[in-house]
Amino acid sequence: MDATSIIGSVTRSDGATHLASDSDRATISRGEFLRILVAELSYQDPLEPMSNADMAGQMAQIESLRASSELSEGFGTLLQRQDIASAGTMIGREIRGLTASGEPVEGLVERVTIDRNAVSLMVDGIAVPIENVLEIKQYVPPVEEG
Repeated sequence: MDATSIIGSVTRSDGATHLASDSDRATISRGEFLRILVAELSYQDPLEPMSNADMAGQMAQIESLRASSELSEGFGTLLQRQDIASAGTMIGREIRGLTASGEPVEGLVERVTIDRNAVSLMVDGIAVPIENVLEIKQYVPPVEEG
């Protein structure tokens, strides 16, 4: 995102900095914030300038948003790794679950796949998203007579 697009997204109707979308807010850096602040200062009403407290408040909001965004990304990564670890323990076990389209599947878990950050268990060549697992059983091989 370049400075022109950032500065273009600033509105000066109430003297506060606003960005066009949540994704813009989540990806703004300190340098970009400073460019916005400079643009805001150059366009502010000289008879009613922004106070130092307002500027500090905006800087604190941006820092808080950045930290929150990093925390969310970290939790997402942690949850994915937990899903992968859980799925790995299901290899060789029998499960009952649903495919992504809702079709019932039952059988032995052959392997685990990860596609676009989605963890799935493969049962007879059919993918079962880990969140669609309804039952996990210990595999008991059939007893041979004879």
